[in-house]
Amino acid sequence: VGDSRGLVVLPGGGATLALTDKDHRLDSNNLAEEERVRAVCAQEAEEAAAQEQGEMGPCVGQRGSVIKRRVSAQGEKGPKALLNEATGVSTLVTRSLGDPLGATALSSEPDVVFQASVPDGSRIVIASHAVWDSLKPQRVADLIRKVPDPRKAAMKITQLAKEIRLYGGCTDKDLTALVVDLVKEEAYSEEGISF
Repeated sequence: VGDSRGLVVLPGGGATLALTDKDHRLDSNNLAEEERVRAVCAQEAEEAAAQEQGEMGPCVGQRGSVIKRRVSAQGEKGPKALLNEATGVSTLVTRSLGDPLGATALSSEPDVVFQASVPDGSRIVIASHAVWDSLKPQRVADLIRKVPDPRKAAMKITQLAKEIRLYGGCTDKDLTALVVDLVKEEAYSEEGISF
């Protein structure tokens, strides 16, 4: 699931634990990430200027990264995006895997979070930013506690997020959720699996 954040939902109405609280979008409060992106953009601008003056080879600076606001067809300004000037491809996220047309300031280094111990019966929810923009973590936790099947719980999350987004005038793009039940290894049996 790309452009995602996660949540651990503890069993029995317990609290929820954020797997990650870092948002890798330019309009977030992740100042260190924005500073990293701005530094790469500045370096690329210097390399492009040097290339124009004949001081560097032709391959340097071809995928110029810039930060710009997206603009809708109606002229409304949207969120900050990372733009590859050479390809015209823009992303709201600053980290992505396998995006050959994205800006070079796009990092493929993921944030990795370790949770030492999570109780049996907990659930992990990994969802795209469009879901988290629409639903607060506690609402997601309350929702999936009512739906025992993880596949149906994931569908319920995306369905509710879609309704909220469409009602608010947003698109229903990028709505992805994955729910995983954590069970002890002894409780696992091949007979319970269906593909």
